[in-house]
Amino acid sequence: PAADAAAEPQANEVVTLAERWVSEADTAWDVDTPDLWTDGMSSRVLVTAKATHDLKVFDGITGATLDPIGREGSEPGEFLRPNGVLVVGDFVLVVERDNHRVQVLQMPDAEPLGSFGVDELEYPYGIAAEGTPSAVTVWVTDDYEYEEDVVPDDLTRRLHRFSVSLAAGTPPRVDAHDTFGAPEGPGALRVVESIQIDPESGRLFVADESRKSYLPYDLNGVYQAGPALGAGRIEGDPEGIVLVTCTAGGGYWVVTDQQDDVSLFRVFDRTSLEYAGTFRGEVTANTDGATFEHGPVPGFPGGVLYAVHDDQALSAFDWADVTRSMGLRSGCG
Repeated sequence: PAADAAAEPQANEVVTLAERWVSEADTAWDVDTPDLWTDGMSSRVLVTAKATHDLKVFDGITGATLDPIGREGSEPGEFLRPNGVLVVGDFVLVVERDNHRVQVLQMPDAEPLGSFGVDELEYPYGIAAEGTPSAVTVWVTDDYEYEEDVVPDDLTRRLHRFSVSLAAGTPPRVDAHDTFGAPEGPGALRVVESIQIDPESGRLFVADESRKSYLPYDLNGVYQAGPALGAGRIEGDPEGIVLVTCTAGGGYWVVTDQQDDVSLFRVFDRTSLEYAGTFRGEVTANTDGATFEHGPVPGFPGGVLYAVHDDQALSAFDWADVTRSMGLRSGCG
């Protein structure tokens, strides 16, 4: 045990890991956020492509490039600057910044079912959810501005909460909608994008790029006074956040410190929020979005972290490699 303890990396060290794979790259895509759909035997990672206005698709096991989904436009099955994407069962929710909506597709054929939020959203970016398709609570960040590159005075609608019902072959039904945001003070959200939920603790973390941290809210949209996640450790932009849960309880938050030449993934304890260390890939840099998929995922029985690489590709990190290299608890992921 003493030898094992001595071999564990210190929390201030950066552990470098080899990615399991890095996909084909194309600088024309401007990819942003990934999420994974699986039928239990195969898997596909869907990644929003802002410049080509579609979803790039990669094999979740090998990283091979598959046929994209969608095209540019405002009709069903079309997108305008898709940014956030979230898979809920067999449903794919795509946040379109320039169509001001969340469009819903049904897998495995990406059948467009309809959209919601077009009357409520102004400049939507990130998305998170809890619940089952028949009763899912969807959170969307809204980085609206009324003068270019100027933060508005009214910050009370930075967060939207939709109560949505999803069913095969039918349009999404919205049963309720609310907006939230601290009007001023330490909880005011100025420049928002990424968002993530922990239903067990009732925490909601929202990335504020102007503060270089993730601000805590509860699931009623109320700012929670206390330390922001990543405060003092994010050197670049806070551009992605995932939650890793453990079978015995607890887990880890992994947040992206986006820098031009490298992406640093900062790890914090799920409950105490204490810093646990940092890892990076050999290649991955300038990451916008990331997603974590708990095992068993085809090809990754211990879970997998997918992260965008430099606006042009997708990287995959085996969570078993992260756990072993960083001395994290087993039974997580």
